[in-house]
Amino acid sequence: MQQYKSYQQFVNSVDYKKYQQPEDANLLRAMQRSISEFPELRGPFQSIPLVTALISFTDDFRGPFPYLFFKRGPIKAFIEWLENQNRPLTLPDLFLCPEVRRCENALDSILIIHAALRHIARGRDTRAIGFPMSLERRLLISGNVAPFPEAVSCGGDPLGDAYHYLANLAIGIAITPEPLASRWPIPLFRAGPYLMLWIRQRCFGSILFFGNHRRIDHLGLSHGQFIARELSIKAARLSDKPGIAKPSI
Repeated sequence: MQQYKSYQQFVNSVDYKKYQQPEDANLLRAMQRSISEFPELRGPFQSIPLVTALISFTDDFRGPFPYLFFKRGPIKAFIEWLENQNRPLTLPDLFLCPEVRRCENALDSILIIHAALRHIARGRDTRAIGFPMSLERRLLISGNVAPFPEAVSCGGDPLGDAYHYLANLAIGIAITPEPLASRWPIPLFRAGPYLMLWIRQRCFGSILFFGNHRRIDHLGLSHGQFIARELSIKAARLSDKPGIAKPSI
């Protein structure tokens, strides 16, 4: 990332005071409540384009890019909304954005927030999102996302941790209900932090200046899988009751 030292210095200088993301169990409950509010868990999607969207900075990617997962209008609206907040927000708080709440399914809402936070954090998705962001603007907005507890973050930056969590949450929610043979993205994302360390940093010398987000990645993946299973079980129970329509998952 260009000017990463300036970004790193700014992140390390922010005093978040009492603000931080909820602890593991509390975060899981809050995220499940937020996701349960959407009419559907997910819409139609294809696994390979979804994985590509979540792991590739679009400005560095030379292949055909899955713009389906980068809804420019809602992403721009979310960034502007976040910019106008006056305190560090938790992940469940981010789902209060009016543009996010208008989504028809939970997966779309997660992808909007993920894409916005990744662009603010790294500035390398102009191709997909449609507009550049100056480092100064990105830094100003970055203080509006609360950090994870240090035991989980291990020195990671709040924005990087947040979008890593959401990427893995998205995979857990999208893939867990799939047939077993179609769940290949789950082990791929579980191995993701180690692949980043060995391939990106040790083989290609691209420094992971805030670490590989291992605990954050695994937390998001486990939360996504748990929420998808719980909502699937709930939907199955409701469908067994006469006169109650089965909710979409």
